[in-house]
Parts: sequence; C-alpha cells; structure tokens
Amino acid sequence: MAFCTLSPGPSEQLYGYKQGRRLGVWGVLTAEGFSVAFLPGGRVSGSSHASIVRKYYGRWAGQCPVVFHDGERALHSPPAMSAYATVGVQCGKLPPSSPDLNPIENVWAMLNSRLASTKPTAWESEKAFRVRVRNAVLWLNSSRGAVLKRLISSMPRRVEACVEVKGALTPY
Repeated sequence: MAFCTLSPGPSEQLYGYKQGRRLGVWGVLTAEGFSVAFLPGGRVSGSSHASIVRKYYGRWAGQCPVVFHDGERALHSPPAMSAYATVGVQCGKLPPSSPDLNPIENVWAMLNSRLASTKPTAWESEKAFRVRVRNAVLWLNSSRGAVLKRLISSMPRRVEACVEVKGALTPY
C-alpha cells in the first residue's frame, strides 16, 4: 500500500494576501512528490475540504485507500466524509494526544524556507503568490525529490518508533 499525507499549511506562514483577503494552501505528499491546492479565504471548511477531495484526491493519492486527519472539525464534517466516500477512501481520526509523525510537516518547513528566500520586496498580488508557490513546489519536487521520497519511506519507522515508546516523544 502506498503512503500519502494531506495537510493544510502552517497556520500563518503559507498565506498570500490580495487586498486584505487571505489565500490558504493545502498540500499532499505522496511517493510521486508534493502537490498543493489553494483555499480562498485562507481557512478550510467542510465544504472546501470536500471540494478538494473530489477535485484532487484521485490524482493526488489514488493509491491510498485510507487517510488519517487530526480532530479538525472541517476534515470530518458530513460534506467531507461524503466526498471521501465518493472517491472510495476511508477517513480515520487520530486521537487528540497522538504524536505528530506526519512527514509533510518537514515539507512545509522546506517550502516556507524556499518562499522566504523568494519573497518579493513589495506588495504581492494573489496571482503572483500562486505562481511563486507553484514554482517553489516545482523546485521542491525537482531539487529535493530524493528527500521527499525518504520522508515518505520513513513513515513505517516513525510509527514503529512511536509504538516502541508507547506514544512518547520520538526523534521524528
């Protein structure tokens, strides 16, 4: 079974602004690489998450029959759960105190670093921000592809380490 991980970007770091409106970024990490989608309004809702699942999930992570999310309500809302059922994927909920083993967190850090190094000195339009994010994702997939593959392949070790220490802190 392939492993994939889906996640919204870190709360304040991956947002662009256009005339005061926020634009959030949602991402997925699979063995094929990292991909993103944009969330108008900057926040995920049950309906926006359902739309992302229906629109992108088959292309992003068609080989992953199960996805686990934290307790964020929007990710387990009726519209989202219906969308997962429509694309044939089970959606599980992680316990509230579960350790964060998600390798995509490492990818968000790399993406944030790349975006910081390419940040414009003046105001940036929404279109320019989207282009800059897409370019950063292309850069990650081309120049850091081996790192992304190692992150995906590290998941069994991450889970094993967590089980070994009975849910306590791990090196991950």
